[in-house]
Amino acid sequence: MDSSLDLYTYRVSCMLLHGLEAKDCVPGTGCVRRLRGTGFIGVVNGASCDAVSLVMMRLVFYTQMVTIPEYYTGKNVLITGATGFMGKVLLEKLLRSCPGVKAAYVLVRPKASQSPSARIADMINCKLFDRLREEQPDFAEKIVPVDSDLTQPELDLSKEDQDTLTDCINIVFHCAATIRFNEPLKPKSVLVYNCTTGAINPFHWGEVENCINMTFKTNPLEQAFRRPNVNLRSNPFTNQYWTTVSHTIPALLYDAYLWLTGQKPRSVWCVIDLREAVGNKLLSLFLWRRRMMKTITRLHKAMMVLEYFTSHSWVWNTDNVTMLLNQLGAEDRKVFNFDVRQLHWAEYMENYCMGTKKYVLNEELSGLPAARKHLNKLRNIRYTFNTVLVILIWRVFIARSQMARNIWYFVVSLCFKFLSYFRASSTLRY
Repeated sequence: MDSSLDLYTYRVSCMLLHGLEAKDCVPGTGCVRRLRGTGFIGVVNGASCDAVSLVMMRLVFYTQMVTIPEYYTGKNVLITGATGFMGKVLLEKLLRSCPGVKAAYVLVRPKASQSPSARIADMINCKLFDRLREEQPDFAEKIVPVDSDLTQPELDLSKEDQDTLTDCINIVFHCAATIRFNEPLKPKSVLVYNCTTGAINPFHWGEVENCINMTFKTNPLEQAFRRPNVNLRSNPFTNQYWTTVSHTIPALLYDAYLWLTGQKPRSVWCVIDLREAVGNKLLSLFLWRRRMMKTITRLHKAMMVLEYFTSHSWVWNTDNVTMLLNQLGAEDRKVFNFDVRQLHWAEYMENYCMGTKKYVLNEELSGLPAARKHLNKLRNIRYTFNTVLVILIWRVFIARSQMARNIWYFVVSLCFKFLSYFRASSTLRY
């Protein structure tokens, strides 16, 4: 028997079994694992274990498997990073889909003169928690904020909080992370689940560009300063050109306009066309407020941090996720579906863009007719500007140079010849 594979299955099953305590499920330590209610005790030491014990374990696992909500019933959960993007999504999903959870302890540090309790109160008032609020009006009573700072020794926990968490916590979700993507990695020998799409449901940069552009053409933004656009390029020279033309110059002109007219920077959110370098890619559609140049400078710095990750590719092994998915029962598959093969990227990106429009910019669908008129106005302004620019280039360079005129006439005649040939070929074909 392949004992390492069975130990693998054992660790995954531990997460789903009712009554198996978190403290009994530390991989790689020669500890005793006990299944309450079965009278069975199994011993696992590192990566090797008794084959007979493993067989008995697996028999118990598959005959007494319970659903995920049942497993979390009566359990106390500790979550770090609960105020972050992924943390708040996890907290909402856990409380809504596992209503039997006893309590969710969240480690939160004071910020901007707000206590941990105030930060949590503000967080749960966002639209993410509307459905949970409707289904479980008293859900906030299960959330227990704990004053903590993960960057400090002993997480800056008081002695009382340390004792409380040690005595009552059954499960830990460590979602806190640094957003400095150039931090050194600290790999450890733990079981890793790579829930990624690259190998089984890829989504390419060109598809990203097309999906976002199509969505915002159909459902434009009401307060766009320029036409929102995603433009992906791999050449660093063209990237620098578009950065200067589409970012720096408009930002300087806009700030100069505000300064000359004596206006204060706008405090409302707007959307501009940002063709920012993401590594050797260009990704646009960012939000800005206050001084344009200051905001764009910060965006450029933020995007350059991602350069290494967006200009390189990796192959991720998803076998562990596939194994975990296969362990789920029919009901759990419906409630906790994480099969990325079913993800439809075009629909996902449309929902992403519409979510930005509705929940970030607070724009309702009733404003779409006015937004479409505004988009047409921006398009006409762009075409007018481009026409004027071409005329200026003609006057400055072509009209004053015989060589430039000859090249221009040659290109135009070549285009006409090509069109004539194409029309003739089409006529002969039919």
